[in-house]
Amino acid sequence: MLENSISATYENLSVVCEYCGCKNIFNRATDLLTLEPISGLDVKCLNTACGKTFRIFGDTINPAFEMLVFDCDELYKLKHYASCIANLTQAWETFFANYLRVELAYKPYAHDEDLDKLNANLMNLYNFSKRWTFGSLRSIFLNMCIKPVESVDVLSEKYGQLRLAPERAALADVKADIHDLVEKLYDTEIGELRNKIVHKNAYLPHKDEVDKYITETRETLFPLAHKLGVKGDDVNWYLRSI
Repeated sequence: MLENSISATYENLSVVCEYCGCKNIFNRATDLLTLEPISGLDVKCLNTACGKTFRIFGDTINPAFEMLVFDCDELYKLKHYASCIANLTQAWETFFANYLRVELAYKPYAHDEDLDKLNANLMNLYNFSKRWTFGSLRSIFLNMCIKPVESVDVLSEKYGQLRLAPERAALADVKADIHDLVEKLYDTEIGELRNKIVHKNAYLPHKDEVDKYITETRETLFPLAHKLGVKGDDVNWYLRSI
């Protein structure tokens, strides 16, 4: 038998069948029917001439926003530069949404362990934020770094103010350990570039633009997530760490 090794992206798992050597690409949503990291799962080889069952394991446990950035490595090699920019911007949007869940749902739950309240907070947060995109999410994040929001209800009540970008001078109130990173996020124009790509003009970015934003995202998003303790959506992690 061949030893299989797994290659994981945000959307798919690629693995070689240990019996026939055929490369199998399993879509998480369609083929595996789960978006959770795979610690161990029996699958059937997609090669119809084989069809044997083998076990896959060794999936990544990185948060979704990190996976979206890592996926750019392959997109970059294939020169899918527009897709790289789309992925990087989506990574930011996914991080912002994760940050809101952490601050307004997971952390409160870690203190009171009220499961009903946790579920209500998550549902309410999803319902009124599901249409927010990069611009609004960034502004809300920046404003919360300047002055924390106490609850989902307060976020809902103050949304009209929070969705507006703060004045640059207000960044002086951001905590010192994240100030420089927040300032870089304030200045980034990746959202505007993504809009040029996906809207009717279908702009094609240059490699140099992609190089700039891959580096910027890695040097800003990853340390911000680390310093703010945003580790994905495993609520048990926050129970253990707070």
